[in-house]
Amino acid sequence: MTPGPRNLITDVPGLRVGNAEDHRIKTGTTVLVADKPFRASVDVMGGSPGTRETDLLAPDKLVDGVDALVLSGGSAYGLDAASGVSDGLRAMGRGFTYADLIIPIVPAAILFDLAGGGDKNWNTNPYRDLGTRALAAASHDFSLGTAGAGVGATTAGLKAKEAAKEAMSRALEAANMPSREDMIDMTARMRGIEARLDRIESLLAKIAGDGEPASDRPRPKRTKKPPKKGE
Repeated sequence: MTPGPRNLITDVPGLRVGNAEDHRIKTGTTVLVADKPFRASVDVMGGSPGTRETDLLAPDKLVDGVDALVLSGGSAYGLDAASGVSDGLRAMGRGFTYADLIIPIVPAAILFDLAGGGDKNWNTNPYRDLGTRALAAASHDFSLGTAGAGVGATTAGLKAKEAAKEAMSRALEAANMPSREDMIDMTARMRGIEARLDRIESLLAKIAGDGEPASDRPRPKRTKKPPKKGE
């Protein structure tokens, strides 16, 4: 398959992606929206999934198209990002029509980024606003990586490990204890000292006329009896 000019999902005609971030909280939301309702499917896996309206994507359900898809940080809080997207779509007249009502269909999934740093001590859930902003930013060109829902995401725990490492270093420094780097340096120095002591022992053994260091001499077998003279 030949990639499109952007090599992005928005090379598919009609699709747009929007990102919104809050770097103070270290989180964000990503929205995929199309010019008209589109079909989608999902495979929910893992021990603690967080989703919204994904049951509607089953082939036996009434709704056969969605208006947008949302991926957000924030764990369970992040599911509210879909509410902001729904508000924006409803204002555009987009959604499933029932009588005189418009009901945007916005399946969503979240990822856990609450332990990734940032100020999580908010009073008002920020994800509804992030969803609104992400929808407003939707375009054919968008950032990848640490953007949108990826702001607080980790890859194999790399970001979390770095944050934990920094926190541990600060704690050790506050307690006036050596850091991990200090311990590694200390270990290297101790090994160097041991090597020099071995060389000194060898030299002393030669000076004393005993050709081999004590560490290399054959030792008597372990026994309950005391070793014989000369062993």
